[in-house]
Amino acid sequence: MQRTWPLMRIGLVGLAVVLAGALAARLWFELQVAIHRVDIPIAATNSVNGLPLRVAVLGDLHVGHGITDLEVLRRVLHAVVAEHPDLILFVGDYTADIREGIEHLRQPIVSMIKQVSLHAPTYAVLGNYETQTGRQEWLDAFRRAGVVALENAVTTVMVGDAQICVRGLGDYYTGRLRWVDWPEACSTSVKITLTHDPAGAFVRASDGIVFAGHTHCGQVRLPFVGALWVPTSAPRAATCGLYQDADRTLYVTSGVGTSVLPLRLGAPSAWDMVTLKQR
Repeated sequence: MQRTWPLMRIGLVGLAVVLAGALAARLWFELQVAIHRVDIPIAATNSVNGLPLRVAVLGDLHVGHGITDLEVLRRVLHAVVAEHPDLILFVGDYTADIREGIEHLRQPIVSMIKQVSLHAPTYAVLGNYETQTGRQEWLDAFRRAGVVALENAVTTVMVGDAQICVRGLGDYYTGRLRWVDWPEACSTSVKITLTHDPAGAFVRASDGIVFAGHTHCGQVRLPFVGALWVPTSAPRAATCGLYQDADRTLYVTSGVGTSVLPLRLGAPSAWDMVTLKQR
C-alpha cells in the first residue's frame, strides 16, 4: 500500500495536468483558430486562366471531439464567408467519432457547409472518418443538401470568364482512391485536386495543385524534433504546408480540429486562404 499510494498520486497529478492542458487548449483554440494566408504560383496555359484565384481550404474539422463543436464550426465558417473566396474546399474528416451515433452531427455539419456554399462554389471530399462512419450516408447527405462531394470524379465551374476544373479523389488512407485523369476539356484550365491523405498526391504525377489534410501537421510538434507521428505514407516533407517537386504541387492544411488527443502543440489549428497566382 505504501508503494501504491505514491504511484496513485503521480497518476492523479498526470491526469490533472492533461485535463488542465486540454482546458487551456480549448480556451486558446476558441480565440486562435488562425487564418493562414499563402500565395502559391501555378502554371497557366491560356490568357483567360482564372488567376489570381482565392481559395479557402478547410480540413479535419473533427466536430464532436475535444476542442471543436458545432459553435466553433459556425464561427470558423462565418470567418470563411467574410473573406469572400472564389472557391471553398473541404478536404475531409468532418468528425472524429467512429461510433454509430454520429448521425446527430452529420446533418448539422452538412447543413452549415450548405450555407457557405451559397456564397461561393463549394466542393468536398471524404476523409477516413467518413469511411468509418458511413461513407454512403455522408455522400447522400451532401447530395441532398446540394453540396458537391466528389469521389474519384472531375467537375468544372466558371469563375468569372474562366473555367476551373476540380477533381476529388477518394481517401488513400482507407483505400478509396481510384485515380481519374483530367479530361481533354480541362487541358487549358486551372486544375485543382482535392484528396484527404496527401499520400494520394503521389499515386501519379499531377498537373495543377493538390490540396490535402489528414496529418494535422503532426498535431503535436516538439522543438528540434518536429511531429512525433503523422498518419500517412507521404514523404515527410509533404505532410504540412507547401510541397513541390517535378511532378506535383501539393498543399497540406494543418486542419481545424483534433483527434485522439484533445489538444495541439506546435501545430496550430487553422484554415487556409490560398491565393493561386500565375507562375
